[in-house]
Amino acid sequence: MTKQQSTVSVVMATYNGERYLREQIDSILAQTYPVHELIIQDDGSTDNTVAIANDYARRYPVVKVFVNPRNVGLNRNFKTAVMRAYRRWLADDNRRAIYTHLLRITADGRFPLVHRFCELLLKDDLLSILRLCRLCQKHRSEIYFHKPVHGLKGWLRGFFFPMIYSCTHYPYVFYKKMRTS
Repeated sequence: MTKQQSTVSVVMATYNGERYLREQIDSILAQTYPVHELIIQDDGSTDNTVAIANDYARRYPVVKVFVNPRNVGLNRNFKTAVMRAYRRWLADDNRRAIYTHLLRITADGRFPLVHRFCELLLKDDLLSILRLCRLCQKHRSEIYFHKPVHGLKGWLRGFFFPMIYSCTHYPYVFYKKMRTS
């Protein structure tokens, strides 16, 4: 039985970084652990950063280059680059693996809401979806991290949480919730 290797996505948020960019990319690509993808997201550089990144993208299929249409700043540039990696990772059908993992580690009963949530997310029938919506509605104050909305609007928001807050974000919500408990 062979041990399955994890995939690694590396994210670089760039802005006028041509001076050290080649050295950074070469270092990342030379790592002994294989890189699944290198996402370079530029925030409107005025130097040759994008040209250098595009050159690497032409030579190495793991390098993906994105350029923001306007400057959004370091934090937002990095956050959106990380979300690109996250979405790609989840699109590879890892979502099921995440929920299975969460289901397993919450089986001890310490996080019953997370456990039930994952049980329902792993089922593909209409009744399970409705149960998931009802579970979200019932526990809306525990699911939302910001100020809860009351009344009919809060009830509806809770019920439709699975549709409003797409399934791709659930694992992050659960891990965050488990760490703060």
